[in-house]
Amino acid sequence: MRVGEESGHTNAPVAGVRSFLRDALIWCVPSLAAGLLVRALLLAYRPYAYWSDDSISYGAFARSVLEEGEWSMDPKRRWLYPVWVLATRLLPGPDLVWLGWLQQALGLAALIGLACAIRASLAHWRPILPVLTLWLALHPAPLHYGSTVLAESLLLPCILLALGAWALWVSGDRWAGPAGWAFVATFAAFLLLKPSSRFALPGAAVALWMVSRRARLRPLQWAALVPCLLLLGPMGSREMGKWLMLTSSFPLVRIDTGRLAPLKQEIADLVTRARQSIDSYYIMDRELGVKEFLGDPSKQETRPEWRELGEKANREKRLGAYGALAIEGILARPDLMAFIALQRAVVAFSQNEPLAQLRADFMPTKIRGEDFARNLEPKWLRQTRGLFGLPASGPPPTQDSLCARVSRAGRGWAADAVCAVVTPVLDWSRLFGPPDGMDRRLSVWDFRPTPTGWLVLMGGVLSLALPRYRAVAGAWALIAASYIAGVYAVGSGHPRFYLPALPMVVLAAGVTVDAAITAMALAWRGRRRGTRPDASGANGGFGP
Repeated sequence: MRVGEESGHTNAPVAGVRSFLRDALIWCVPSLAAGLLVRALLLAYRPYAYWSDDSISYGAFARSVLEEGEWSMDPKRRWLYPVWVLATRLLPGPDLVWLGWLQQALGLAALIGLACAIRASLAHWRPILPVLTLWLALHPAPLHYGSTVLAESLLLPCILLALGAWALWVSGDRWAGPAGWAFVATFAAFLLLKPSSRFALPGAAVALWMVSRRARLRPLQWAALVPCLLLLGPMGSREMGKWLMLTSSFPLVRIDTGRLAPLKQEIADLVTRARQSIDSYYIMDRELGVKEFLGDPSKQETRPEWRELGEKANREKRLGAYGALAIEGILARPDLMAFIALQRAVVAFSQNEPLAQLRADFMPTKIRGEDFARNLEPKWLRQTRGLFGLPASGPPPTQDSLCARVSRAGRGWAADAVCAVVTPVLDWSRLFGPPDGMDRRLSVWDFRPTPTGWLVLMGGVLSLALPRYRAVAGAWALIAASYIAGVYAVGSGHPRFYLPALPMVVLAAGVTVDAAITAMALAWRGRRRGTRPDASGANGGFGP
């Protein structure tokens, strides 16, 4: 059965790209309308995008170009998002207002990509498409990160559009060629937004091979991807990469071998404690201070070998030692490395962090915080004036004056309305328990899949097991799994890292529901005919 064929209608013509697009647009209208309303309420009380501590490094490129006339881009912030921030600075008015409005608009429009994937891959898409697109339209994570100056604000729209373009591309009709180019463009943009996006490449390679009988990239399309792949090389900070890799693999350090023995001897106690708590290392890396220790070992008083290693003159030696310690441990116990990545992913999918960021007092509280104070230093003052649309001359702004500027007195009702709408959506979206508020020093084995989690896990298995779903949902299950495994193997368990996998979470839940409806329809049909239902394509089942 080809993608898009309706269950039980074997003689019906296969729908093509234009049909998928038309149906996706029509059936997505309620979700787009609801998403537009919630975003309008959000922007009513939070018109300025959130300028976080990480945003400074994203905005440094625009500052170096406009204020110093230099093209200087931080390796860990390449390539596209710093250019996006620069483009908004060229527009009249406050930069943060433009960023918030444009990113929210792009994120909402990208829902069409999810709608196309649902239309192309699910047999019973009519009742499922409006529900799944509404789920993502009202999910608080895209709402919050759409109004932040972080690369994640564009990662999700790009992956949504790439997913939709892929679904149209593998349909195989005469309009699939332009859809293939759309996939190449949007997936390349996704890769060039943030260094961690490269973790999706292994899954994408397997996915392309898996659909190669149905659709193949043309030589010109492969050629267009080559510059993108080359640009991935200089992305990312080598120092940060080694630091994060050793932080993640710290419990696996081989303290019983002779290589780098003096360094190992000084951290044997810390490694032992980390190994004893490996079932909860997702939080113990912070409680033991591993990340801070490895971030700047020059501050050590009781570990002289590490203090010397942390000196600036020993940077290359330090990076070599970090890499050697990490690789030795990972090669010895790759299963435990996978386990650490898994527990971080489980915990990330169990949190409800974005909800607090949607409250009316979030922006004023952050601006009054100590981290924001650096934006008022002379070095960054000109940039801050542009961000908030302030005159280039005159008295410098204060934290209180900026708080007054971003606050929207009398519009607390809008924040209450947004939180009232998205709270049940977030509760439904959590894939694992226990609920927030319980003791967070729990073993990963204490977390259990929620009902939604079971839907998603079953959908991931079914999307690969059943031919009907393999070309779209199965392929993207591999891409999402590849990304999640990589990003949580080297990064912390921060919830925002799962944003690129969110479309596949939603689609996988839809696969489970669609498969259940199909199975019940087959059983009912067979019962009426007095025959046993089979799983062949002739009965609208799950065959190819």
